Amino acid sequence: MRIVKLHAENFKRLGVVEITPEGNVVTIGGNNGEGKSSVLDAIFVALKGRAVAPPKPIRKGEEKAVIKLDMGELVVTRTFHQKEGETFTDNLKVESAEGLRYATKPQDVLNALLGEVGFDPFEFVNLKPNAQAARLLEMVPLSIDLDEFKAADSSDYANRRDTNRDVERLRAQVAGIPEEEVPADAPDRAALTEALGNAADTNAGIERERVQRDNARREAEAEKARAADARERAEAARREAAQYDEAAKAHDQRSVDLTEALEKMPALAEPVDTVALREQLTKAEATLAAIERQGRRKALVAELTAAEEKAQGYTTAMANRAAERNKALAEAEMPVPGLAFALNEKGEPVLTYEGLPFDKDQISTAIQLRVSTAIGMAANPRLRVLRISDGSLLDSNSMKMLTEMAEAEDFQLWIEVVGDGGVGIVMENGTVRGDPEPEPDTTTNVSPGDEFEGSDVAPTSKARKGKGKPAEGSLL
Repeated sequence: MRIVKLHAENFKRLGVVEITPEGNVVTIGGNNGEGKSSVLDAIFVALKGRAVAPPKPIRKGEEKAVIKLDMGELVVTRTFHQKEGETFTDNLKVESAEGLRYATKPQDVLNALLGEVGFDPFEFVNLKPNAQAARLLEMVPLSIDLDEFKAADSSDYANRRDTNRDVERLRAQVAGIPEEEVPADAPDRAALTEALGNAADTNAGIERERVQRDNARREAEAEKARAADARERAEAARREAAQYDEAAKAHDQRSVDLTEALEKMPALAEPVDTVALREQLTKAEATLAAIERQGRRKALVAELTAAEEKAQGYTTAMANRAAERNKALAEAEMPVPGLAFALNEKGEPVLTYEGLPFDKDQISTAIQLRVSTAIGMAANPRLRVLRISDGSLLDSNSMKMLTEMAEAEDFQLWIEVVGDGGVGIVMENGTVRGDPEPEPDTTTNVSPGDEFEGSDVAPTSKARKGKGKPAEGSLL
Protein backbone atom coordinates (compact mmCIF):
# COMPACT_ATOMS: atom_id res chain seq x y z
CA MET A 1 0.00 0.00 0.00
CA ARG A 2 1.37 3.40 -1.02
CA ILE A 3 0.17 7.00 -1.19
CA VAL A 4 -1.84 7.59 -4.34
CA LYS A 5 -2.83 11.19 -3.64
CA LEU A 6 -2.28 13.77 -0.93
CA HIS A 7 -4.67 16.66 -0.48
CA ALA A 8 -3.91 19.18 2.29
CA GLU A 9 -5.28 22.59 2.96
CA ASN A 10 -4.45 25.11 5.69
CA PHE A 11 -2.23 22.65 7.52
CA LYS A 12 0.75 24.42 9.16
CA ARG A 13 2.26 26.58 6.35
CA LEU A 14 0.23 25.04 3.51
CA GLY A 15 -2.49 26.72 1.59
CA VAL A 16 -4.22 24.21 -0.68
CA VAL A 17 -1.92 21.48 -1.94
CA GLU A 18 -2.69 18.42 -3.97
CA ILE A 19 0.03 15.97 -4.91
CA THR A 20 -0.34 12.84 -7.01
CA PRO A 21 3.05 11.16 -6.64
CA GLU A 22 4.59 9.32 -9.56
CA GLY A 23 7.27 6.67 -9.37
CA ASN A 24 8.99 5.28 -6.34
CA VAL A 25 10.85 8.45 -5.32
CA VAL A 26 8.99 11.67 -4.54
CA THR A 27 11.26 14.67 -3.94
CA ILE A 28 9.83 17.71 -2.21
CA GLY A 29 12.07 20.75 -2.72
CA GLY A 30 12.08 24.45 -2.15
CA ASN A 31 13.67 27.03 0.10
CA ASN A 32 13.41 26.91 3.87
CA GLY A 33 10.05 27.99 5.24
CA GLU A 34 8.15 27.38 2.01
CA GLY A 35 6.22 24.31 3.21
CA LYS A 36 8.42 21.27 2.44
CA SER A 37 8.26 19.87 5.95
CA SER A 38 4.56 20.71 6.17
CA VAL A 39 3.86 18.41 3.21
CA LEU A 40 5.66 15.45 4.78
CA ASP A 41 4.27 16.25 8.23
CA ALA A 42 0.78 16.25 6.75
CA ILE A 43 1.20 12.58 5.80
CA PHE A 44 2.51 11.72 9.24
CA VAL A 45 -0.21 13.62 11.12
CA ALA A 46 -2.97 12.22 8.90
CA LEU A 47 -1.93 8.73 9.98
CA LYS A 48 -1.10 9.32 13.65
CA GLY A 49 -3.40 12.19 14.58
CA ARG A 50 -3.22 14.54 17.49
CA ALA A 51 -0.56 12.40 19.22
CA VAL A 52 2.00 13.89 16.82
CA ALA A 53 0.17 17.02 15.67
CA PRO A 54 1.93 20.37 16.18
CA PRO A 55 0.57 22.78 18.79
CA LYS A 56 -1.04 24.83 16.02
CA PRO A 57 -1.92 22.57 13.09
CA ILE A 58 -4.21 25.17 11.44
CA ARG A 59 -2.69 27.85 9.27
CA LYS A 60 -2.74 31.31 10.85
CA GLY A 61 -5.97 33.16 10.07
CA GLU A 62 -7.89 30.01 9.08
CA GLU A 63 -10.51 28.09 11.04
CA LYS A 64 -10.09 24.62 9.55
CA ALA A 65 -7.32 22.38 8.26
CA VAL A 66 -7.92 19.26 6.19
CA ILE A 67 -5.59 16.41 5.25
CA LYS A 68 -6.85 13.74 2.89
CA LEU A 69 -4.62 10.78 2.16
CA ASP A 70 -5.63 8.36 -0.57
CA MET A 71 -3.69 5.07 -0.21
CA GLY A 72 -5.67 3.05 -2.72
CA GLU A 73 -7.16 0.52 -0.36
CA LEU A 74 -7.93 3.15 2.25
CA VAL A 75 -8.75 6.84 2.19
CA VAL A 76 -7.90 8.78 5.36
CA THR A 77 -9.36 12.20 6.04
CA ARG A 78 -8.35 14.17 9.11
CA THR A 79 -9.92 17.54 9.88
CA PHE A 80 -8.91 20.11 12.49
CA HIS A 81 -11.36 22.85 13.52
CA GLN A 82 -10.29 25.95 15.42
CA LYS A 83 -12.14 26.65 18.64
CA GLU A 84 -12.05 29.51 21.10
CA GLY A 85 -9.07 29.75 23.39
CA GLU A 86 -6.66 28.38 20.77
CA THR A 87 -7.97 24.84 21.11
CA PHE A 88 -8.94 22.65 18.20
CA THR A 89 -10.93 19.54 17.41
CA ASP A 90 -9.53 16.54 15.58
CA ASN A 91 -11.86 14.46 13.44
CA LEU A 92 -10.79 11.29 11.64
CA LYS A 93 -12.58 9.45 8.86
CA VAL A 94 -11.27 6.21 7.35
CA GLU A 95 -12.95 4.72 4.26
CA SER A 96 -12.29 1.77 2.02
CA ALA A 97 -11.65 2.18 -1.69
CA GLU A 98 -15.33 1.37 -2.24
CA GLY A 99 -16.39 4.18 0.08
CA LEU A 100 -17.31 2.02 3.05
CA ARG A 101 -16.55 3.85 6.25
CA TYR A 102 -14.86 2.41 9.34
CA ALA A 103 -17.13 3.94 11.94
CA THR A 104 -15.72 2.25 15.04
CA LYS A 105 -12.29 3.35 16.24
CA PRO A 106 -10.81 4.34 12.89
CA GLN A 107 -7.46 5.16 14.51
CA ASP A 108 -7.11 1.48 15.46
CA VAL A 109 -7.46 0.65 11.76
CA LEU A 110 -4.54 2.95 10.98
CA ASN A 111 -2.46 1.72 13.91
CA ALA A 112 -2.77 -1.84 12.63
CA LEU A 113 -1.61 -0.62 9.23
CA LEU A 114 1.35 1.45 10.39
CA GLY A 115 4.76 -0.09 10.93
CA GLU A 116 7.65 1.47 12.84
CA VAL A 117 6.64 5.10 12.60
CA GLY A 118 9.49 7.49 13.32
CA PHE A 119 12.32 5.67 11.51
CA ASP A 120 14.38 7.63 8.96
CA PRO A 121 17.19 5.61 7.29
CA PHE A 122 19.49 8.59 6.79
CA GLU A 123 18.90 9.87 10.30
CA PHE A 124 19.58 6.35 11.62
CA VAL A 125 22.99 6.29 9.88
CA ASN A 126 24.03 9.50 11.66
CA LEU A 127 23.05 8.34 15.14
CA LYS A 128 25.71 7.33 17.64
CA PRO A 129 26.26 3.55 17.92
CA ASN A 130 24.43 3.16 21.24
CA ALA A 131 21.55 5.33 19.96
CA GLN A 132 21.30 3.17 16.82
CA ALA A 133 21.02 0.04 18.96
CA ALA A 134 18.46 1.71 21.24
CA ARG A 135 16.37 2.75 18.23
CA LEU A 136 16.45 -0.74 16.74
CA LEU A 137 15.61 -2.29 20.11
CA GLU A 138 12.34 -0.36 19.96
CA MET A 139 11.56 -2.37 16.83
CA VAL A 140 13.02 -5.78 17.75
CA PRO A 141 11.44 -7.65 20.70
CA LEU A 142 13.80 -9.29 23.20
CA SER A 143 13.19 -12.10 25.66
CA ILE A 144 14.48 -9.90 28.50
CA ASP A 145 14.02 -6.35 29.76
CA LEU A 146 17.34 -4.56 29.16
CA ASP A 147 16.37 -1.71 31.46
CA GLU A 148 15.71 -4.14 34.33
CA PHE A 149 19.04 -5.85 33.67
CA LYS A 150 20.80 -2.50 33.55
CA ALA A 151 19.22 -1.44 36.87
CA ALA A 152 20.19 -4.77 38.46
CA ASP A 153 23.76 -4.43 37.16
CA SER A 154 23.96 -0.90 38.48
CA SER A 155 22.78 -2.04 41.91
CA ASP A 156 25.17 -5.01 41.99
CA TYR A 157 28.04 -2.84 40.78
CA ALA A 158 27.45 -0.36 43.60
CA ASN A 159 27.10 -3.16 46.15
CA ARG A 160 30.26 -4.86 44.90
CA ARG A 161 32.13 -1.54 45.05
CA ASP A 162 31.06 -1.04 48.68
CA THR A 163 31.88 -4.66 49.55
CA ASN A 164 35.31 -4.39 47.92
CA ARG A 165 35.98 -1.35 50.07
CA ASP A 166 35.27 -3.56 53.09
CA VAL A 167 37.58 -6.19 51.59
CA GLU A 168 40.44 -3.69 51.27
CA ARG A 169 39.85 -2.39 54.79
CA LEU A 170 39.86 -5.91 56.23
CA ARG A 171 42.94 -6.87 54.23
CA ALA A 172 44.78 -3.86 55.65
CA GLN A 173 43.72 -4.80 59.17
CA VAL A 174 44.80 -8.44 58.68
CA ALA A 175 48.13 -7.29 57.24
CA GLY A 176 48.63 -5.13 60.32
CA ILE A 177 48.60 -8.22 62.58
CA PRO A 178 51.61 -10.45 61.75
CA GLU A 179 50.99 -14.18 62.00
CA GLU A 180 52.70 -15.76 65.06
CA GLU A 181 53.06 -19.23 66.58
CA VAL A 182 51.22 -19.32 69.92
CA PRO A 183 50.70 -22.22 72.38
CA ALA A 184 47.44 -24.06 72.40
CA ASP A 185 46.94 -23.41 76.14
CA ALA A 186 47.23 -19.86 77.39
CA PRO A 187 49.37 -19.29 80.53
CA ASP A 188 47.56 -18.66 83.86
CA ARG A 189 48.13 -14.97 84.40
CA ALA A 190 46.12 -14.94 87.65
CA ALA A 191 48.09 -17.81 89.19
CA LEU A 192 51.40 -16.21 88.32
CA THR A 193 50.25 -12.87 89.66
CA GLU A 194 49.10 -14.54 92.89
CA ALA A 195 52.41 -16.39 93.20
CA LEU A 196 54.29 -13.17 92.68
CA GLY A 197 52.18 -11.47 95.39
CA ASN A 198 52.71 -14.33 97.81
CA ALA A 199 56.46 -14.23 97.15
CA ALA A 200 56.49 -10.52 97.86
CA ASP A 201 54.65 -11.06 101.16
CA THR A 202 57.03 -13.88 102.14
CA ASN A 203 60.09 -11.86 101.27
CA ALA A 204 58.74 -8.88 103.21
CA GLY A 205 58.26 -11.09 106.28
CA ILE A 206 61.81 -12.46 105.96
CA GLU A 207 63.13 -8.95 105.62
CA ARG A 208 61.28 -7.83 108.71
CA GLU A 209 62.67 -10.81 110.66
CA ARG A 210 66.19 -9.99 109.47
CA VAL A 211 65.78 -6.41 110.58
CA GLN A 212 64.56 -7.55 113.98
CA ARG A 213 67.51 -9.90 114.36
CA ASP A 214 69.96 -7.25 113.28
CA ASN A 215 68.40 -4.91 115.76
CA ALA A 216 68.74 -7.58 118.49
CA ARG A 217 72.35 -8.18 117.54
CA ARG A 218 73.09 -4.48 117.63
CA GLU A 219 71.32 -4.24 120.94
CA ALA A 220 73.44 -7.12 122.34
CA GLU A 221 76.55 -5.32 121.21
CA ALA A 222 75.30 -2.14 122.75
CA GLU A 223 74.61 -3.92 126.01
CA LYS A 224 78.10 -5.34 125.99
CA ALA A 225 79.47 -1.91 125.39
CA ARG A 226 77.41 -0.53 128.19
CA ALA A 227 78.70 -3.28 130.46
CA ALA A 228 82.26 -2.31 129.65
CA ASP A 229 81.40 1.29 130.26
CA ALA A 230 79.84 0.36 133.55
CA ARG A 231 82.99 -1.48 134.66
CA GLU A 232 85.00 1.50 133.73
CA ARG A 233 82.66 3.66 135.69
CA ALA A 234 82.83 1.18 138.60
CA GLU A 235 86.55 1.37 138.41
CA ALA A 236 86.35 5.09 138.31
CA ALA A 237 83.69 5.39 140.89
CA ARG A 238 84.22 2.85 143.63
CA ARG A 239 81.55 4.40 145.75
CA GLU A 240 79.08 3.25 143.17
CA ALA A 241 80.91 -0.01 142.50
CA ALA A 242 78.28 -2.20 144.03
CA GLN A 243 75.57 -0.51 142.09
CA TYR A 244 77.51 -0.63 138.92
CA ASP A 245 78.52 -4.24 139.61
CA GLU A 246 74.89 -5.13 139.88
CA ALA A 247 74.14 -3.20 136.77
CA ALA A 248 76.99 -4.89 135.01
CA LYS A 249 75.79 -8.28 136.08
CA ALA A 250 72.31 -7.47 134.93
CA HIS A 251 73.56 -6.23 131.60
CA ASP A 252 75.81 -9.25 131.25
CA GLN A 253 72.93 -11.52 131.93
CA ARG A 254 70.77 -9.68 129.46
CA SER A 255 73.50 -9.98 126.88
CA VAL A 256 73.88 -13.69 127.57
CA ASP A 257 70.12 -14.21 127.35
CA LEU A 258 69.86 -12.37 124.09
CA THR A 259 72.85 -14.17 122.66
CA GLU A 260 71.51 -17.53 123.70
CA ALA A 261 68.12 -16.64 122.27
CA LEU A 262 69.70 -15.63 119.00
CA GLU A 263 71.73 -18.81 118.85
CA LYS A 264 68.64 -20.89 119.47
CA MET A 265 66.71 -19.23 116.59
CA PRO A 266 66.48 -21.20 113.34
CA ALA A 267 68.41 -20.02 110.33
CA LEU A 268 66.67 -17.46 108.09
CA ALA A 269 64.91 -18.83 105.02
CA GLU A 270 66.38 -18.03 101.62
CA PRO A 271 64.49 -15.12 99.87
CA VAL A 272 62.15 -16.09 96.98
CA ASP A 273 63.62 -15.30 93.57
CA THR A 274 61.11 -12.70 92.29
CA VAL A 275 63.22 -11.98 89.21
CA ALA A 276 62.31 -15.38 87.78
CA LEU A 277 58.64 -14.88 88.59
CA ARG A 278 58.65 -11.47 86.96
CA GLU A 279 60.26 -12.95 83.85
CA GLN A 280 57.59 -15.67 83.74
CA LEU A 281 54.83 -13.07 84.11
CA THR A 282 56.34 -10.93 81.35
CA LYS A 283 56.49 -13.93 79.03
CA ALA A 284 52.92 -14.86 79.93
CA GLU A 285 51.72 -11.33 79.15
CA ALA A 286 53.47 -11.45 75.75
CA THR A 287 51.98 -14.88 75.00
CA LEU A 288 48.48 -13.75 75.99
CA ALA A 289 48.83 -10.64 73.81
CA ALA A 290 49.90 -12.82 70.88
CA ILE A 291 46.94 -15.16 71.47
CA GLU A 292 44.59 -12.17 71.54
CA ARG A 293 46.11 -10.79 68.32
CA GLN A 294 45.74 -14.12 66.56
CA GLY A 295 42.16 -14.41 67.74
CA ARG A 296 41.45 -10.99 66.28
CA ARG A 297 43.31 -11.95 63.10
CA LYS A 298 41.28 -15.14 62.75
CA ALA A 299 38.05 -13.16 63.11
CA LEU A 300 39.23 -10.63 60.52
CA VAL A 301 40.23 -13.41 58.10
CA ALA A 302 36.73 -14.93 58.46
CA GLU A 303 35.14 -11.51 57.88
CA LEU A 304 37.45 -10.93 54.89
CA THR A 305 36.54 -14.30 53.38
CA ALA A 306 32.83 -13.53 53.79
CA ALA A 307 33.27 -10.10 52.17
CA GLU A 308 35.24 -11.59 49.25
CA GLU A 309 32.55 -14.22 48.73
CA LYS A 310 29.88 -11.51 48.82
CA ALA A 311 31.75 -9.43 46.22
CA GLN A 312 32.19 -12.52 44.06
CA GLY A 313 28.45 -13.13 44.33
CA TYR A 314 27.76 -9.72 42.81
CA THR A 315 30.32 -10.38 40.09
CA THR A 316 28.75 -13.75 39.31
CA ALA A 317 25.25 -12.25 39.20
CA MET A 318 26.39 -9.57 36.76
CA ALA A 319 28.24 -12.15 34.67
CA ASN A 320 25.13 -14.35 34.53
CA ARG A 321 23.01 -11.40 33.46
CA ALA A 322 25.61 -10.45 30.86
CA ALA A 323 25.49 -13.99 29.47
CA GLU A 324 21.68 -13.93 29.42
CA ARG A 325 21.71 -10.47 27.84
CA ASN A 326 24.18 -11.61 25.18
CA LYS A 327 22.03 -14.66 24.49
CA ALA A 328 18.87 -12.56 24.17
CA LEU A 329 20.62 -10.06 21.87
CA ALA A 330 22.11 -12.86 19.80
CA GLU A 331 18.71 -14.54 19.44
CA ALA A 332 16.89 -11.31 18.53
CA GLU A 333 15.08 -11.60 15.23
CA MET A 334 16.74 -8.87 13.17
CA PRO A 335 14.99 -7.19 10.23
CA VAL A 336 18.08 -7.47 7.97
CA PRO A 337 20.37 -10.51 7.53
CA GLY A 338 23.88 -9.91 8.85
CA LEU A 339 22.70 -7.31 11.35
CA ALA A 340 23.29 -8.21 15.01
CA PHE A 341 23.61 -6.76 18.48
CA ALA A 342 26.85 -6.69 20.48
CA LEU A 343 27.97 -5.07 23.73
CA ASN A 344 30.61 -2.33 23.81
CA GLU A 345 33.23 -1.84 26.51
CA LYS A 346 30.62 -0.08 28.69
CA GLY A 347 28.24 -3.03 28.41
CA GLU A 348 25.84 -1.05 26.16
CA PRO A 349 24.18 -2.67 23.14
CA VAL A 350 25.56 -1.57 19.76
CA LEU A 351 25.00 -2.83 16.24
CA THR A 352 27.26 -4.92 14.04
CA TYR A 353 26.86 -5.82 10.40
CA GLU A 354 28.47 -8.98 9.09
CA GLY A 355 30.67 -9.05 12.18
CA LEU A 356 31.89 -5.42 11.94
CA PRO A 357 30.80 -2.46 14.10
CA PHE A 358 28.01 -0.53 12.40
CA ASP A 359 29.88 2.77 12.20
CA LYS A 360 31.61 4.83 9.52
CA ASP A 361 35.08 3.73 10.61
CA GLN A 362 34.29 0.11 9.75
CA ILE A 363 31.46 0.22 7.20
CA SER A 364 31.00 2.70 4.37
CA THR A 365 28.20 5.24 4.57
CA ALA A 366 26.67 3.74 1.43
CA ILE A 367 26.38 0.29 3.02
CA GLN A 368 25.09 1.81 6.24
CA LEU A 369 22.43 3.71 4.31
CA ARG A 370 21.49 0.58 2.37
CA VAL A 371 21.14 -1.46 5.56
CA SER A 372 19.22 1.33 7.34
CA THR A 373 16.81 1.63 4.43
CA ALA A 374 16.32 -2.13 4.48
CA ILE A 375 15.51 -1.87 8.21
CA GLY A 376 12.87 0.77 7.52
CA MET A 377 11.38 -1.26 4.69
CA ALA A 378 11.26 -4.42 6.81
CA ALA A 379 9.53 -2.46 9.58
CA ASN A 380 6.77 -1.24 7.22
CA PRO A 381 5.52 -4.27 5.30
CA ARG A 382 2.02 -2.87 4.63
CA LEU A 383 2.28 0.90 4.27
CA ARG A 384 5.32 0.91 2.02
CA VAL A 385 6.29 4.53 2.56
CA LEU A 386 9.53 6.01 3.95
CA ARG A 387 10.54 9.59 4.58
CA ILE A 388 14.03 11.12 4.45
CA SER A 389 14.26 14.66 5.75
CA ASP A 390 17.88 15.58 5.08
CA GLY A 391 17.83 14.57 1.44
CA SER A 392 20.09 17.47 0.51
CA LEU A 393 22.95 15.67 2.25
CA LEU A 394 22.64 12.63 -0.03
CA ASP A 395 25.13 12.45 -2.89
CA SER A 396 24.16 11.22 -6.34
CA ASN A 397 25.35 7.67 -5.66
CA SER A 398 23.29 7.45 -2.47
CA MET A 399 20.26 8.86 -4.24
CA LYS A 400 20.68 6.33 -7.04
CA MET A 401 21.01 3.48 -4.55
CA LEU A 402 17.86 4.56 -2.68
CA THR A 403 15.96 4.81 -5.94
CA GLU A 404 17.04 1.31 -6.94
CA MET A 405 16.05 -0.09 -3.55
CA ALA A 406 12.67 1.64 -3.68
CA GLU A 407 11.99 0.22 -7.13
CA ALA A 408 13.20 -3.26 -6.21
CA GLU A 409 11.06 -3.40 -3.04
CA ASP A 410 8.16 -1.40 -4.50
CA PHE A 411 8.51 1.30 -1.83
CA GLN A 412 7.63 4.96 -2.03
CA LEU A 413 10.35 7.31 -0.74
CA TRP A 414 9.39 10.89 0.12
CA ILE A 415 12.60 12.87 0.23
CA GLU A 416 12.82 16.45 1.45
CA VAL A 417 15.57 18.57 -0.13
CA VAL A 418 16.56 22.22 -0.02
CA GLY A 419 16.46 24.02 -3.35
CA ASP A 420 14.75 23.18 -6.62
CA GLY A 421 17.49 21.76 -8.84
CA GLY A 422 16.37 18.43 -10.32
CA VAL A 423 13.43 18.30 -7.91
CA GLY A 424 10.07 16.91 -8.95
CA ILE A 425 7.85 18.95 -6.62
CA VAL A 426 8.89 22.43 -5.49
CA MET A 427 7.07 24.18 -2.66
CA GLU A 428 6.67 27.92 -2.69
CA ASN A 429 4.69 29.94 -0.16
CA GLY A 430 2.74 26.90 0.98
CA THR A 431 1.72 25.69 -2.49
CA VAL A 432 3.21 23.63 -5.31
CA ARG A 433 5.07 25.93 -7.69
CA GLY A 434 3.58 26.04 -11.16
CA ASP A 435 0.39 24.15 -10.33
CA PRO A 436 -2.99 25.83 -10.44
CA GLU A 437 -4.40 26.16 -6.99
CA PRO A 438 -6.65 23.12 -6.31
CA GLU A 439 -10.20 23.66 -5.26
CA PRO A 440 -10.79 23.24 -1.50
CA ASP A 441 -12.18 19.85 -0.56
CA THR A 442 -15.77 20.43 0.41
CA THR A 443 -16.43 16.80 1.31
CA THR A 444 -14.58 16.87 4.58
CA ASN A 445 -16.91 18.94 6.71
CA VAL A 446 -17.72 17.40 10.07
CA SER A 447 -21.14 15.82 10.15
CA PRO A 448 -23.12 14.19 12.95
CA GLY A 449 -21.76 10.73 13.64
CA ASP A 450 -18.17 11.57 12.70
CA GLU A 451 -15.82 10.26 15.38
CA PHE A 452 -13.88 12.82 17.36
CA GLU A 453 -10.73 11.69 19.10
CA GLY A 454 -10.45 14.22 21.90
CA SER A 455 -12.57 17.08 20.67
CA ASP A 456 -10.83 19.76 22.74
CA VAL A 457 -7.09 19.53 22.35
CA ALA A 458 -5.06 22.41 23.65
CA PRO A 459 -2.09 23.22 21.39
CA THR A 460 0.46 22.41 24.06
CA SER A 461 2.98 19.66 24.61
CA LYS A 462 0.51 18.13 27.05
CA ALA A 463 -1.82 17.41 24.16
CA ARG A 464 1.00 15.40 22.50
CA LYS A 465 2.17 13.53 25.59
CA GLY A 466 4.98 11.07 24.83
CA LYS A 467 5.15 11.97 21.12
CA GLY A 468 5.67 15.56 20.11
CA LYS A 469 6.24 16.82 16.61
CA PRO A 470 7.91 14.15 14.48
CA ALA A 471 11.65 14.69 14.36
CA GLU A 472 13.16 15.42 10.99
CA GLY A 473 13.85 12.08 9.43
CA SER A 474 10.74 10.14 10.48
CA LEU A 475 9.43 6.99 8.90
CA LEU A 476 5.81 7.31 7.93
